[in-house]
Amino acid sequence: MRIITRFRAVVTANWSGLELRPVRTTTLILALLLMSIGMAMSDKSENAIEAKIKTAKYTWAETVYRSDGTSYTVMRKGWIAPNKWRIDGPDELGIMICNGNSRWDYCKSTNTYTFSKSANKLGYSVLMMLPDRILQTRGFVSRSSVKRTATGTLNGTTYNTVQVDIPASKECGRRTIVVYLDRTGLAKAYDAQQWSADGQMMSSSHVECEYGLDLDESLFVFKAPKGAVQVDKLP
Repeated sequence: MRIITRFRAVVTANWSGLELRPVRTTTLILALLLMSIGMAMSDKSENAIEAKIKTAKYTWAETVYRSDGTSYTVMRKGWIAPNKWRIDGPDELGIMICNGNSRWDYCKSTNTYTFSKSANKLGYSVLMMLPDRILQTRGFVSRSSVKRTATGTLNGTTYNTVQVDIPASKECGRRTIVVYLDRTGLAKAYDAQQWSADGQMMSSSHVECEYGLDLDESLFVFKAPKGAVQVDKLP
């Protein structure tokens, strides 16, 4: 439950389903600064991408490794449309939906949900799948550690990739991420791994994306399950 709680906090501040670890204030400020610079430099290309690609779907799997040698995997899937988004997770996480004007958060384990009049203040769009946005959201903001490789293979297909490897420090272990780029420049997929300071694997995640899908509007409207109760705050 602790891991899910931290995830929910990061989702509120950053990006849907892409992060389980807490984000430090200094790292987040730097990430937002880099994001604002990047957006100012590439408005034309980003506008072209948004004009061509309106929707996205992603599947996300994170395996967390315990110190006793056991592990468990958390699966999520999400959808993005202009000014709308939805995330479906396991029982502990439930469903989060924003349709531009309203937001619903549903907890499956308690069959309770919250509702609020809320615009898409986080600005979710397909541009969140640009490699720089992914690196910033995941905390890979050290430009000195970026390695651009010519190609990488995923499911038998060759892609251009961006790879970042952040060495271990006294406070945390090594972290790596490889982003596979499709022809639009958006991420087709990415793999991220994190180790503890003593070299033990802590987590690994894999995300795959699809673009330009015909998404049904019903995806972005919450239908309360039988017996569900609206509450002011989820547990």
